[in-house]
Amino acid sequence: MKELNVGDSIPDFEVVDHEGTSCSKEDILGNPQIIYFYPKDNTPGCTKQACAFSEKIDLLDDMGISLIGVSPDHVKSHKKFIEKYTLPYTLFSDSERIMAENFGALNEERKIIRSTFLIDEEGVVQWIEKPVKVSGHVDRVIDAIYQLRRENKPGFGTIKEQYGDFLTLSFGTDANIDHNSHEK
Repeated sequence: MKELNVGDSIPDFEVVDHEGTSCSKEDILGNPQIIYFYPKDNTPGCTKQACAFSEKIDLLDDMGISLIGVSPDHVKSHKKFIEKYTLPYTLFSDSERIMAENFGALNEERKIIRSTFLIDEEGVVQWIEKPVKVSGHVDRVIDAIYQLRRENKPGFGTIKEQYGDFLTLSFGTDANIDHNSHEK
């Protein structure tokens, strides 16, 4: 099976989103992305994970990070899943499991390995969690984003760059903030 590691560029892919629109690697480059693979719409663990991401979407938007969920479910299933839980982000249909295989998110039995990849604006993997334990997962992803910001990783900026005006107005020009104080 293929394996994707931190520092690797994501592989090319061609899938459709929940609207039936064709999507490729080139379509998602330009800003950081969270790409998470999950087994099936409307199952307990997948629903919990999807809704946990949904609850943090405003924070992710403020950070300039897009979110994409990927499963083998078809477009119709994704549309129902989005409508039922009011998910405010894109779901990709990888019905042939080719994208999952190329990301290393598929086992020998061709079952999805719940996996999350944080990529930069150029499509380079900066962080991976595989296999994913759903409980606390979104908080671990956000912690990883804050860590990448502290390390000044390209495409992620720093907390000061991202929130400079807010920090200055709220705390003065030399504001110190606790990067781990985000809501959990």
